[in-house]
Amino acid sequence: MAIYILIFSMLAIVGILTYLLQAGQEQGVQKFHTENMQVLTHKYPEVFNPGTEYSFYTTGHPYVWVSINYQDALKHLVNACRGHKGIPIAAVYSLKIDEDRKHVYLVCGIDNFNFSKLMHYDEWLLSNSEIAKNIAAYKNLK
Repeated sequence: MAIYILIFSMLAIVGILTYLLQAGQEQGVQKFHTENMQVLTHKYPEVFNPGTEYSFYTTGHPYVWVSINYQDALKHLVNACRGHKGIPIAAVYSLKIDEDRKHVYLVCGIDNFNFSKLMHYDEWLLSNSEIAKNIAAYKNLK
């Protein structure tokens, strides 16, 4: 019986230590995110605010930019502060702001992304006329 109590106690201690470690990691991530957002809001106040007129785009498709909203962009920036196994790190991301089109391109986890690698959906369709024809034919079937 004593062995069961010992095993249960050890498991409880491991569980508590794991919880405390994860809580500490999340605090570290939030610290890095807060510091990063202070820099971004100071450098680009018209872009990084809840009422922004800018459209945000990120990766997620092999050929085209994926549109995201401001809140999702903030989540991406929080995740940019998580390293391997959730370890807090300074944010790693690539950022490009097109002020003429009011577009923001955000790629997390890479600090030197080749932004010309992806296109907007309409541009991609124009560059692939055969694919555009197939998509148009498919839409006409519906």
